[in-house]
Amino acid sequence: MIKIISYKKKNILLLAGTFLFSVLIYYFSIERTIELVKLCSNLEQQLLVAENAPKRLAELKMQLGQITVRLGNEGKFGGDVQQALLEQITHYCNENNLVLKEFPQPLVSREQDYIVETNIIVVEGGFSKLLKLIYQLEQVKKTGKVAAVYFKSKEDLKSKKLILTASLYLQNIKKS
Repeated sequence: MIKIISYKKKNILLLAGTFLFSVLIYYFSIERTIELVKLCSNLEQQLLVAENAPKRLAELKMQLGQITVRLGNEGKFGGDVQQALLEQITHYCNENNLVLKEFPQPLVSREQDYIVETNIIVVEGGFSKLLKLIYQLEQVKKTGKVAAVYFKSKEDLKSKKLILTASLYLQNIKKS
């Protein structure tokens, strides 16, 4: 029977058999080996991450402490940020001939585990002194983060002078 088949058909059958044999070899042995190599690679990466975990944990705790100090300000003012802020602004205004126009109750909003307290302060005076006040509050005294500043000038009808007011939005974040 093999003698009856032509060489062309024998070659086609040989190629088909080789292809079928290759597919069977791939599915029964090579595919599992490739999956195991990938699994081994993933486990080695997890092992490296696990070895560095204590060091990474210490770094993250240090960063969390720095963030808490920078944003929370609870330790610095004993939790009463508004009172400390009022004292600082009043002292600065007295020294630099500025007028504290408004200091309403802070706006409080909750975000997940944090409380965001926004104090709105309206101060009247010269532009450079107002900028120095903003710098003092945010950079020197570190009372909170200045979220926004809105400058507004209006003319005083009695004295015919321009009056500059600055509305400061100062935010403090506390862990609830």
